[in-house]
Amino acid sequence: MKNPILWSLILSLALLSSCKKTEARKPLAKSTESATKSSVERNKEQNKAEELLVKDFMAKDSLKQYISSNQGFWYIYEHQNVRDSVRPIKGNLVEYEYEVTDLDGNILYSKANIGVKSYLVDQEDLLIGLRQGLKLMKKDEVVSFVFPSHLAYGYSGDQDKIGINQPLVYRVRLIAIQNEK
Repeated sequence: MKNPILWSLILSLALLSSCKKTEARKPLAKSTESATKSSVERNKEQNKAEELLVKDFMAKDSLKQYISSNQGFWYIYEHQNVRDSVRPIKGNLVEYEYEVTDLDGNILYSKANIGVKSYLVDQEDLLIGLRQGLKLMKKDEVVSFVFPSHLAYGYSGDQDKIGINQPLVYRVRLIAIQNEK
């Protein structure tokens, strides 16, 4: 330590400069409102495009009169049960079989590959569209449902045969309703 004054001065400056208050860095301002609006607009455009595809599909099948549901899908009875009035309600166990096709009629999943399924109405997970559609059916009916993607597999598809944002046709046969009330 040849020059104690110099070292004292350097040490004092270091201490004084380190005592300066640090200011927190402000976060980058990204408007979540604009991101939400953008997402809403994108979804509206997607829904309009899908609705046009579905309406085109139904127009090509002009011999059938599709019914528009309150839940946002369309359906037609292939075989209607006019004798019974019982429809599934919450807590009923239903057995059904179905096949899934795209709007071009290509079979994505056949009923032979899927087999007979059972579902406890409104108490188990199931695709939104199929859950609502089954409640419109009676035993022994066959109904074709046309689901927009948001009522089927949505923006992720099924990671196999069903693509992203793909409208689907489900042809469903309701085999049984247990615990009928």
